[in-house]
Amino acid sequence: MVKPFSELKRRFSILDLDEALTDQSRWPRADETVLSEAQQNLFIQRSNAVTAYLNNEVFSESAPIPKREALRLLRKCIQIHPDNRIYGFRALLPYIRIKKYIRKASLKSDITQTHGKSGAFSALLRLYPNLDDLIKREVFKKGVRVSESVVSIKALHRKFIIACTDLGLEVSNAYPFDRVTRGYASLAAYVKKLKLENPVAAIKANGSINAVKKTSVSDGTQRPITEPYDRVECDAHHIDAIFCVLIPSQFGEVIPKVIHRLWVIVIQEVTSRAILGYHLSIRKECNATDLLETIKMALSKWSPRKFTIPELQYHEGAGYPSSNNPRLEGVMWREFSVDEALINVSSRVTSKLKLLSGGTSEPIVLKRHVPDDRPFIERFFQTLEKGSFHRLPNTTGTGIEDARRRNPDIAACKYFIQLEHLEEILDVVMANYNAEPHSSIGYRNPLQYLDYLTTNKELQYVNKNELEMLLSIRKRVAVKGGLAQGRRPYINFLRATYTSDSLRATYNLCGKYIYVEGNPKDLRTLRAYTENGAEIGVLKAAPPWHVRPHTIEMRRAITSLYDRKIIHYTRYSDPIAVFLNYVEDSLRSKKKKVPPAYLEARQLLTEEFQSDQLADYSYQTAPTKSHVIDKPRKADTTEVIIPSLPPPRKTAI
Repeated sequence: MVKPFSELKRRFSILDLDEALTDQSRWPRADETVLSEAQQNLFIQRSNAVTAYLNNEVFSESAPIPKREALRLLRKCIQIHPDNRIYGFRALLPYIRIKKYIRKASLKSDITQTHGKSGAFSALLRLYPNLDDLIKREVFKKGVRVSESVVSIKALHRKFIIACTDLGLEVSNAYPFDRVTRGYASLAAYVKKLKLENPVAAIKANGSINAVKKTSVSDGTQRPITEPYDRVECDAHHIDAIFCVLIPSQFGEVIPKVIHRLWVIVIQEVTSRAILGYHLSIRKECNATDLLETIKMALSKWSPRKFTIPELQYHEGAGYPSSNNPRLEGVMWREFSVDEALINVSSRVTSKLKLLSGGTSEPIVLKRHVPDDRPFIERFFQTLEKGSFHRLPNTTGTGIEDARRRNPDIAACKYFIQLEHLEEILDVVMANYNAEPHSSIGYRNPLQYLDYLTTNKELQYVNKNELEMLLSIRKRVAVKGGLAQGRRPYINFLRATYTSDSLRATYNLCGKYIYVEGNPKDLRTLRAYTENGAEIGVLKAAPPWHVRPHTIEMRRAITSLYDRKIIHYTRYSDPIAVFLNYVEDSLRSKKKKVPPAYLEARQLLTEEFQSDQLADYSYQTAPTKSHVIDKPRKADTTEVIIPSLPPPRKTAI
């Protein structure tokens, strides 16, 4: 360890110095070529003198720099620089000041004197340490319960003068009261010096939110990943656009209704920039199921969509790694870079990732809202918005002041830019992105580059059984019923009764606990296991929850409305249909908002029938009927046109 000069003896020999101090090959260098000829000669003479002293050479009387001066220069060279290294050859440059000036003369009061006050401000702070504490406390906001967002020099100077007055300096007309500016310039220079010496504390005290976040960003030494699938970045992005859904009315018409802004979760491979998978969350906030949906898509084989929008198509070669190369289907990554959002660090997600990878996938959890920590995925989101949603009339732009933001809610209803369109646009944009040349990978497209990187490389694949069960939820429940009650065994799960032939026959389980596992997107069935791991079989939900697929959120929303006596259903009716009809009737009121559970119900119906019967209209024919909906704002007098009547639903709900 290098000892600073302050710890060395005042009179010392070369033997007192550590090897790191005497080895000039380790000294910080200096570029003398930028100096004038005279300054270069002086620098060379100083360097030769110090080198000669370290080599214990004899100094002649005619030497340009005597031995005593060489010793003084050596002491300067081994002083500690503000960058925490020694000065080295930098100390030999002309006009380099190392030792700070300390005023020794007393602070005499003389209002007529215009000079001779060098170092007066620092001398004042040494004489009255409380003034120094005041300045540091205000600049760094330490010990201040309520402080200004940014402390101005003017406000700080006012407090400084008040403190000087309390010390009696004004009565004796002492410094700073004998100066016209009352030490304002010296205070400003001292504050600037404090901030430069303590940059992190200064940024946290007076910097913007973004500036504070940048101080916590890593130095980037772990970012240059060179091996494919060594790291993927995952993040959620709030889409900068507003969309609507078409609500069928009792008269056969449809009413466009604006929905909340949606999220998209994306997983990107770092080395190739390829998008492995994504998921559109229709909830107001993403949850663990949304993240697991994204992971499952990234590890499963992708298939092209059938579009309802005419002329929307994929580019040649568009797709995802799983569809472009069968060898890349189900390849597991080593590091999973995410922020510290609750869904990323939840036990459900981390345990599932561990099972998928066999314990080899390691999550890297970084701070939230710090784009520099996940540069690749954040840069992709900029490309996604700039190339797609910011070009639509329903875009919200990057903020309220964005010129592209022009009543996006009205535009969404006016042009019928629907949720179903968003799903198709997202799939096309991301698939096309993987087929477009990228400048940072030598103008190859991500799919080609990933193929090249993985050639002759041993890859790790996920456990397919665990992948199939990735979305499953697991819970410990009690078995009800028994001989005393005269009722066959059953369980209660989320306000529904479940049983099966095998469970009804095992009375010995009554009063005991079992584990159930199910798909949160379809709660009609659960798979049951005993506490020792033996499989019981598939349990089916009792009526009325056995008819249609539904999610956890849908069941909770429906049972909540049922408990409040807002809707009513029996064991012979379909609660999903009752819920849909209730929401569609209530949404005719302008003040009502579309609940996420309704969007989930529509999405499940679309998946069940493999076509969107709720909002699938002919875009080739002109509208045949007009209807003014949701009276526009005063600034917009354009009449909103509703398309022709929608076809009837495939099933009655």
